[in-house]
Amino acid sequence: MAVKPTVKTILAILVILVLVISIPVAVFLIRQRQEIREKAAVPTGQATVSLSPTSATYDVGQSFSVSVSFNTANIAISAVAVRLTYPYSGTTPELTASDIQINPSLLATGSWSCPVKTITPSSGTVQIDIACVNTDINGYTSATDTQLASFSVVANQVPATNPTTLRFDPNLSVITQKSDGQDVLLIPTSTGSYTISGGAGPTPTPTPTPTPTPTSGIGGGATATPTPTLTEDEQDLTPTPTPSPTPTGGTGGGATATPTPTPTEIEELLDSGVSTPTLLAAFVGFLLLLVSAGTFSVVFLRK
Repeated sequence: MAVKPTVKTILAILVILVLVISIPVAVFLIRQRQEIREKAAVPTGQATVSLSPTSATYDVGQSFSVSVSFNTANIAISAVAVRLTYPYSGTTPELTASDIQINPSLLATGSWSCPVKTITPSSGTVQIDIACVNTDINGYTSATDTQLASFSVVANQVPATNPTTLRFDPNLSVITQKSDGQDVLLIPTSTGSYTISGGAGPTPTPTPTPTPTPTSGIGGGATATPTPTLTEDEQDLTPTPTPSPTPTGGTGGGATATPTPTPTEIEELLDSGVSTPTLLAAFVGFLLLLVSAGTFSVVFLRK
């Protein structure tokens, strides 16, 4: 009695067949890159590849996504392989690419296997390689752009080459026709040009402007003291200062001058040129005159 194969057995056989077919094809694509250089991206090709977005501006530290698409131009194909490159300076790339994701819709068909998804910085150039193989008997056909994969890019700093241009390597990009294995990829012209700006830096702290101090006199130096305004009651209670006498006489001021006394009659006589002996003689003569007058009066009365 013959044993019927179970469903699990059939599925296992199919999986093994897919692996057996896809792995050798992928290895063949990788090993044949040097030969593909001579025939990849032919001028007479009809299939195309493209990038999206084609140009954009991003800030330092901002992550953005780049999408890779292909169009077979209604030609049945069996494989797609692309290499993307962009330059960098220094020891590490200013723009870092990572996280290559194959289009989930392609993988969901079960006919696509993508063994090559690598990002390699080398000698001032970042190389992004993506290779997928279609195992369908009839191959894959499309008349519009179909996303192959996407990856993330983040700018660590403003690059030396700004904008940075992401482009296809025409020697290592190929779309293989299902019927005869010939390359049908037209030389790629699509590029991605990405400008990186400096971003919003830290907000500068404003420098406080010093308030000018009012100064008195020419040239400043001394701070003017404001005179307080008093109310009427405060003015009544405030004692009125007694004015200091203004010094008179003398040059230079400072000490209070002694008031000048009013000259007497004697001093005026002295100032007029009459000497002291003359005054004494006049006074003695006046006394003698009085004595003589008195004696004459006594004699006259006795008579």
